[in-house]
Amino acid sequence: MTIGTHGGPATEPSGEVPTGLSTIPVTQLVAQRYARERDRFEKLMLRVAQMCRQEIVEANAIRAAVTGRTKDASCLEANVARKMLDGSWPCGSAGRGFVHPTR
Repeated sequence: MTIGTHGGPATEPSGEVPTGLSTIPVTQLVAQRYARERDRFEKLMLRVAQMCRQEIVEANAIRAAVTGRTKDASCLEANVARKMLDGSWPCGSAGRGFVHPTR
C-alpha cells in the first residue's frame, strides 16, 4: 500500500482505498462513518438550533422559525462522489491522495 499526500492510504485510480484483499470506495467509507456518527451530528444540530432560537430570535423579538436537519448518508455519499469527480473534495480527488475517514 502506498501513502497518500495527507498521510493516509493513497486511493486507487478508481477512487477506492486498499483494505487488504478487497477495496471499498472512498465515498462508501465516508457514508459509513457518517451513518455511525449521525446521532452526534443530530445532537449538535439540535443544540445549534436551540442557541439560535434563544440568542437570536427570542433575544431580539424576531419572528422566525428555526429549523435544522442532518443529511441522509446516501445523499452525502452522492455529494462526495460528485465532488471527488470535479476535484473539489477537500481531501483530494481519486488518484491525488486521501485522508482515511476513520482516522
